[in-house]
Amino acid sequence: MTKHVLVCGLGRFGLKVVELLCIRGADVIVITDTQTRNDRLDVAKRAGAVIIQGDMRDATVRAKVNLYALDAAILTAADDALNLEVALELRASVPNVRVVMRSSNERLSNRLEREFGIHRVLSPAVEAAAAFTEAVRQNHGSPDSITHPRRRQRPSISLTPRKRDIVFLALSLCTIMVSSIVIFHVTLGIPWVEAMYFATTTVTTVGFGDYSLRYAPLVAKIAGILLMVGGVVNIAVFSSLFTNWLLAGGTIVARAEVAARRKSGHVVLCGYGTVGQAVANQLVEHGIDVVVIEGSETVVRDLLPVSKIPIISGDATMPAVLARAGIDRASTLIATTSVDALNLEIGLVAQSLLEEWQVRHPEKVHPPLRMVLRCFDSDVASRIAAAGTTYSVLSEADVAAPVFVAAALD
Repeated sequence: MTKHVLVCGLGRFGLKVVELLCIRGADVIVITDTQTRNDRLDVAKRAGAVIIQGDMRDATVRAKVNLYALDAAILTAADDALNLEVALELRASVPNVRVVMRSSNERLSNRLEREFGIHRVLSPAVEAAAAFTEAVRQNHGSPDSITHPRRRQRPSISLTPRKRDIVFLALSLCTIMVSSIVIFHVTLGIPWVEAMYFATTTVTTVGFGDYSLRYAPLVAKIAGILLMVGGVVNIAVFSSLFTNWLLAGGTIVARAEVAARRKSGHVVLCGYGTVGQAVANQLVEHGIDVVVIEGSETVVRDLLPVSKIPIISGDATMPAVLARAGIDRASTLIATTSVDALNLEIGLVAQSLLEEWQVRHPEKVHPPLRMVLRCFDSDVASRIAAAGTTYSVLSEADVAAPVFVAAALD
């Protein structure tokens, strides 16, 4: 018996759901907004779906669909609030229709199902995360991935503007101090330790009075003036920058980078969005060490203080950032950003880094870095996977869409 299924939303995920429903012989009606791309509309029509463009929340749009003839409805929009609103409309209009709803918040799934009578509330990110985790576990289970830890390569120096300012101030203060100590030792004829003590009391403006430059040579007086003025300015600015660094979570960031440097045979996960967080949590549950690279400073600032996983802030396509995450000692790299090309670029940069290291150290042999890349486009995913055995390319839509279809039809 042919089942009649309504699909709301025709994004990349919704289109995959529509194709699978049509393959299984379902009679599919799609409601999607007027901004949907023409190529997606064409693919859905060729698969056999009927397209209605408009807002499902609009009564005039719902009137175009025989809701009472439906067996199931799958809500695939990326907006959780929109999906919930449509689900409630359907539950009120046709209580017997099986509703499968997409949600990015897994913690609310059970509550939505229980309190609102929605048949299934599923998260594509969580479903995809299981596949990513399994790919990593298979790699960790192989002897080559765990018995030959990589030698740590020397990371490139990468200083933020704030760090550069702090380093510059510290060097300038040290230069003034060392110069003054030498001048005091030579011109005043006092021991080195006493000269260091005098320079310190001068630069900190303590001045106990046990040493005085009143009758000292001109060179010593000029050195004393420069030491007092330069010291006060340097210390004031340095204190301000250091305080801002502490308030901005500098100690937490430093602690995360130290934790990352101590790991070996771990997984470097690039992109800490919905999928990335789900993958990281599942890997930790299976006892696999993870270091995260996240480009959004806002995400890092919000999650780093409460996260037990080291999070490195920066662009994962930059070699210095990958080095800070210990890519030279990692067994696997996972790229889970929402941009296919960016995930591939991250993987290529990581491979290039290790190849350069291998050229510099031909006597050292280490297993290849395994890469698991998130890819929305199925055709692109197949081409990347065919490029080499070190790539595992997974499409969130390919992994999660069958689960949604099964929940609606089975």
